[in-house]
Amino acid sequence: MKALLLILVATLAPAANANQSEINAMTMCRAAQSTGYLMGNCRVRRASQTIDMTIYTSMTEATKMCNQMSFYAGKLGLRFDNGWLIRIIKPIDLSVMVECGL
Repeated sequence: MKALLLILVATLAPAANANQSEINAMTMCRAAQSTGYLMGNCRVRRASQTIDMTIYTSMTEATKMCNQMSFYAGKLGLRFDNGWLIRIIKPIDLSVMVECGL
C-alpha cells in the first residue's frame, strides 16, 4: 500500500497555471493511473471539484489511501482551491466509499 502511495506522489510536480487546481488534479490522476491499482479511469470533475478514483479495496484501506494521498499532495506543494476532494469509488456499484479534502 505504501509503495502505491510513494509511486503516486513521487510523480507529482506542481504546475504553474491560472487553473492550478484542475491541472494538479489531472496530474494526480495520471500518477494514480500509472500504478495499475485503479479499476477504470481516474476522473477529474471540475464542476464538483472532485478527483474520482475507482479502486477495489476495503473501507479501511480506502480511508488510509485517501488521507495519505491528500497529505502527500500538500507536502509536494500541489495546491487546490477550497472544496476539492479525492473520492474513492466502489467498482461494484460506483458509489462513493470515502472522500477526503485536498
